[in-house]
Amino acid sequence: MKSNRNAKAHMSVYKNKTKEAPSAPVRAAHNRPAPLHYLLVILISSAAAFFAYRLWRINLFETPVDYYNDALPGLVNIRLMMENGGLGYTSDRLGAPFGYATFDFLQNDYIPQLLTKLLTLFTSNWILVFNLTNLLSFPIVACVALCVLRKLDVEPRVAVVMAVLFSCSPFHYYRAFRHGSFALCVSIPVAVYYILRLMRGEAILETKNHYLNRNNFGYVLAMILLGVCGVYYAFFTCFFLCVAGVYILIREKKLSRLKETVLSIVLIVCTTVIGYLPTILYRMKNGANTAVAVRTAAESELYSLKLSQLLLPVTNHCVSFLASLKDLFNTSFSVNANENDSVTLGLIFAVGFLILLLSFFRKQSKVSREVCYIQELACLNLSALLYASSGGLILVQALFFTQIRCGNRISVFISFFSCVCVGLLLSRLLKQKKVSRVPSGMISLGLAVLLAVGILDQTATGLARDYGEIRSQVQSDRAFVETIEEMEEEGSMILQLPIVRYPEAGTVNEMKDYSHFVGLLYSDTLRWSYGVMYGRDGYDVLDDLKAEDLTAEELILTAASMGYTGIYIDEDGYTEEELILLEEGLEELLDEAPLVSEKEDKLYFSLTAYISQNEIGTDYLSLIYTDGIYGEEGSGDSSWNWMEEEGTIRIYNWSDQEQHITLTLTISSPWEGEYSFLLTDGETGEESEYVITQGENCCELELTLEPGYNTLAFATDAPAVETQSDPRNMHIMLTEARMEPA
Repeated sequence: MKSNRNAKAHMSVYKNKTKEAPSAPVRAAHNRPAPLHYLLVILISSAAAFFAYRLWRINLFETPVDYYNDALPGLVNIRLMMENGGLGYTSDRLGAPFGYATFDFLQNDYIPQLLTKLLTLFTSNWILVFNLTNLLSFPIVACVALCVLRKLDVEPRVAVVMAVLFSCSPFHYYRAFRHGSFALCVSIPVAVYYILRLMRGEAILETKNHYLNRNNFGYVLAMILLGVCGVYYAFFTCFFLCVAGVYILIREKKLSRLKETVLSIVLIVCTTVIGYLPTILYRMKNGANTAVAVRTAAESELYSLKLSQLLLPVTNHCVSFLASLKDLFNTSFSVNANENDSVTLGLIFAVGFLILLLSFFRKQSKVSREVCYIQELACLNLSALLYASSGGLILVQALFFTQIRCGNRISVFISFFSCVCVGLLLSRLLKQKKVSRVPSGMISLGLAVLLAVGILDQTATGLARDYGEIRSQVQSDRAFVETIEEMEEEGSMILQLPIVRYPEAGTVNEMKDYSHFVGLLYSDTLRWSYGVMYGRDGYDVLDDLKAEDLTAEELILTAASMGYTGIYIDEDGYTEEELILLEEGLEELLDEAPLVSEKEDKLYFSLTAYISQNEIGTDYLSLIYTDGIYGEEGSGDSSWNWMEEEGTIRIYNWSDQEQHITLTLTISSPWEGEYSFLLTDGETGEESEYVITQGENCCELELTLEPGYNTLAFATDAPAVETQSDPRNMHIMLTEARMEPA
């Protein structure tokens, strides 16, 4: 009877929370994890990662765990950190001669970056730093999860098990070494902790000392952390804070109770914006780049969350029957199987997920503190599902904002919701009288078995890469690039073929994305053409060097007159016929065999001797059509570019001296009568006006070109072509542009 009265009293207090919001409860000292608990999660999570990736097969000092596609930008970032200092965002040894600046493609993931930077203070081995950064994410995430679970009153031994399982999720295994900002998901437990406290009606801010106290400082620091762990996690956290706000408003019906929720969102948004300040300043100076990271609304459906993928076993499960089941699913729905294949919760967290779904529809009655948490978790869990699932609310968002397109990435939040749910229920079970009579050793043994089963269930058999292949590729690339560096003078520019866009070029023939980065990894002084940001002027200039548009002789002369002293060829980027034609043409003209890598996948032709023999100077000029000029069109032997009423033409002078030229533009007008065509020199401001009539018109202009970029503005008063089938703003046509020495 006494216990029943206590339960009723507890319920009475909970129901009356709407009358007066309680202050934040004093967290008991026993809720803090003991050092032994931290040691356990560090050791177990590290051991799980060690066995999952089969790390006994690899020398972490000499071979990266991953070496292809998205792993290469991570390796280059570390290399640049060590070479240039800072966070590795810029380099003059990439994108030569224009330079490398990745501000248009920043991810706002400063926590992984700072961890990497810290490691670079202790070693100059960039391969080791890359491996350690990603491997350390497992114990770090586990420790943060443990801390939060204990603060949520999860029993210590249960908290250790759940923290390790959360850290060793399929999502983490898949992201490590490829997407470091998503792998180091320390912000998720922190976000869930504060959101749950808000939903429970607890006051986050303490008023003592005029709000200047340790508790409030910790809260602000946590919100800053949430804003610099990647834009996806920050966005999802703000989404759940909005859900929490609606939950609080419905339950308590007081707008005043939303102040902490709103403050949290404001702090996270402000921190995220500050994190993107380098990009904002860069774009203010150089203009927006609308060509990079272009996302479409349709991608939100393609990369959405699939309920079946949450609950099905991990791909390549250790149990053959379960592996076959997942293979059948992936084969049947291969169109929609992409990165969302990594969202598998695993058996234990799948149980927690289903419990949370059912709990949302369960009427709350006599409940304990743990079940109250589950009610809030159930609300968050369902909202995540409704938002990110195929056909969910993310499609409505995509109509207005497409940059957040991968709804499947919210699965790491769902995983932690389930983690807390299972942890709370197990903790409650251990408090039952019948269970409390079981010897502590037996309970610990049972939890250890549960942990072992959970880790095996979440670990795919195919996580380990082919380290032998990676080792041989690293050795081949290192020897190849080091030999090139011995052949060429310090600071020489190397042209890399094929010309591919950076970033997100995808696979070109059989050449993996970002493969050209290996040049920088193993050289100290050479400058490489790859790395010019797509959508910036430098990339447009390199279009003149696309080998498929040039003969071998034209390619050599153009590259040499631009200042490149060698041609580096990745054979995987060409078909067999294209490669034979290119290699034979270069070999015949240069009269020497190329340098071939050990794996015979890369070639190098030095142009130094050819340049010296033919006395080729760096005097190439690149004509770039930018604003106001549409792409080239053609019919038969004729071609043209439609022009708007105003725009710019840019000329890049590759030499280090002034060049005097005569620029001749042939302008075709479809209009009867006379109209003006005005050219303005961007350097001097000098204007040249021409009268254009129907048909072709020749406009000549003498220019003095400074080294680098030179801008020429144009404007016309000719009317626009009216057509219903073409929405472009077309006024006149540019049919020919020719540059000759003055």
